Amino acid sequence: MDLQKNFKPQQIGIELVKGCNFSCQMCPVPLYREESVWEFISLELLDKLVTEIEAHDSIKTIWLVHFGEPLAHPKLRECFEILNRVHLKFKRKVILHTNASLLKGEKVAALLDTSVVTDLTFSFDGFGDKASFEFLRGNHFDKVMQNITHFSEQAVLRRPDLKLSTCSVVPKAEEIKGWGGYVPSAEEVHNNYIKIFEPLNIVVNQRAMIDFSGNEVLPITSNKPDKVFGGCHFVEKDSLYFAVTGKAQPCCNVFNEEFNVGDIQSSNFDALLNNDKMNGIRHLLRLDQREQLPFCKNCSLSNGRNLSAEQLLQFWTARNTDYPLNALEKQHIFGLVDPGVINVNDAQLLLDIWQRRNASKPDKVEKTTPEGHIDAVVIDVDKLSITGWAADLLDGSPLTHFTVLLDDVVWTIDTVTWSMRSDVAASFQRSEWKFSGFTLSLSGVAVGDHQLKIQIANSTGLIMELVKRVTVL
Repeated sequence: MDLQKNFKPQQIGIELVKGCNFSCQMCPVPLYREESVWEFISLELLDKLVTEIEAHDSIKTIWLVHFGEPLAHPKLRECFEILNRVHLKFKRKVILHTNASLLKGEKVAALLDTSVVTDLTFSFDGFGDKASFEFLRGNHFDKVMQNITHFSEQAVLRRPDLKLSTCSVVPKAEEIKGWGGYVPSAEEVHNNYIKIFEPLNIVVNQRAMIDFSGNEVLPITSNKPDKVFGGCHFVEKDSLYFAVTGKAQPCCNVFNEEFNVGDIQSSNFDALLNNDKMNGIRHLLRLDQREQLPFCKNCSLSNGRNLSAEQLLQFWTARNTDYPLNALEKQHIFGLVDPGVINVNDAQLLLDIWQRRNASKPDKVEKTTPEGHIDAVVIDVDKLSITGWAADLLDGSPLTHFTVLLDDVVWTIDTVTWSMRSDVAASFQRSEWKFSGFTLSLSGVAVGDHQLKIQIANSTGLIMELVKRVTVL
């Protein structure tokens, strides 16, 4: 199956520092708290990354953030001077996140003397007050506020083009475990932030808690959404995030460098974004099979979390236009509809599918195996065409997790297509089963009698097995 699409990078992340002087309760950085073990990107590696960025006009955004405090780099000014090459040439958006604890002296001078950073974002969490901030981030409130205030006063005079904002995590009452204080309403929180930052010309951006891979064991984590689906928005933005070592990661939410698609030291952006490993990750995420990816299976970020059903349809239609999906991806995402000729009725069918996937699960779900049947097997020399139907009480239809075995040996499925089965929907009085028809194509089947098994799984992991004897003459 050809997964190569010649993807072009759209956003690049660069980790200047692996290490942080904060110990936030919801941050999934298990190590690198002590300054003695911090790691810094070398100027040589940064220069190589900038050279690659210069060669790709597709890149619109550069993030100077990963899981460290970038202002801790001992050669910050030199880093900015190297990065300034791409800013001066292409006017890319360059975003730097900081906890602001080191925002003073030479660090301030480096930021204001060069124009490379276009957006400076302050990580400032809690309910917009000192007590909740320090509960989450440690006893740094006064120092942070002093630094931000002084910097904003200088920036408005020396860098009026520099956009200042916050990235503020606001936990829900049930998420902030151990907090004995008052939990204000969303409106109160917003007003608290506006009161602090509006006089400083700083835009307030608040967000909910998000689970990343690996932070499920932390003292404070978010409540996962019921369903995570629709592909990964980092991967579908054609992102590459580079650790201080040069390892390339598909997103910025996995701290473990074992999750990588290669090393820039021995590769380049195009190869990293289109190699077999990256294509495999992208493919499984598009099929909503992230349970097969150890570093993705516990992450709650997905397109389905952020977009409505209609927005998802628009997103994938546009994405398919730019980089055509392969057959399995197209079938999983668009079902029966050709994305190139979507009409009003087709669009409504697709929205029904997306909305059903996005629907909340009941508090108590009776876990049952899917139901289905093999209707027919058509044999043409060494090829099998298997038709039937499969549906599930929880997931509805179509189901997409098929495994085929011939004589207990896993067999490659050449193609899977779905079809409308109004008869099944009517028979079981379940309208959500109307897309339950399937056709599987196999090839390379030897002459003889065979036991055919089709295993079909639902989202709870339960598997139905359909069995049929076939004879190839």
